[in-house]
Amino acid sequence: MMKAAHITQWCSTGKVADSILFGDVEAPTPPTKKNVVIQVKASAINVDDIALLQDSAGGGWFFHGRTPSSTQPLIGGMEYSGVIFAVGPDCEKFKVGDRVCGIQDVAMQKNSGTWAEQTSAPEKDVVLIPSDSNISHVEAAAVGMGTFISHDLYKRAKLSSYSSSENCRCLVIGASGGLGLILLQLLSKHQGANVHVTAVCSGVNADKVRSLFRSQRSR
Repeated sequence: MMKAAHITQWCSTGKVADSILFGDVEAPTPPTKKNVVIQVKASAINVDDIALLQDSAGGGWFFHGRTPSSTQPLIGGMEYSGVIFAVGPDCEKFKVGDRVCGIQDVAMQKNSGTWAEQTSAPEKDVVLIPSDSNISHVEAAAVGMGTFISHDLYKRAKLSSYSSSENCRCLVIGASGGLGLILLQLLSKHQGANVHVTAVCSGVNADKVRSLFRSQRSR
């Protein structure tokens, strides 16, 4: 058994905070194939967690008829940072003790939630925190969603495919937010004669965005 923040029935809209239970639930089973179990050190909370626990994410179809109950509680949370606790026999990427982070697909892939002492995931969905990194578990858990989504958007832009004779204009709306700050840093290394990046944010955050963008370009 392990401690976890969970629900045993769908939360009413706007009542998630009042409906979450904290107590013992079944711990993940020993991992098989290319799966791992992670000892969670930190987990984040974002708006998607609320939608999932209300069963309002994707219009209520994400869980495809699965309903939490006292015998099958649903653990909340998607973002996490922690340490590899156990690895499946076919794992090649990680070893016990590695510091890792990631985002769980709780709805579609039915991965376990992260508001718990342990969570399990396919090896391919877990990201190694470099051994020489000084990032804390709290920081790694907090930046997960913004980092992974921003990097996916960055890849889809395919900026490296533009030749020096082609012009490309990128517009980042909400540049001072969780997604915008990371996306802006990724785009800044392409800023030049043929790639123009425009960042849009509130006036109170303008200096922060300008400063960050300049510091990235100087590297």
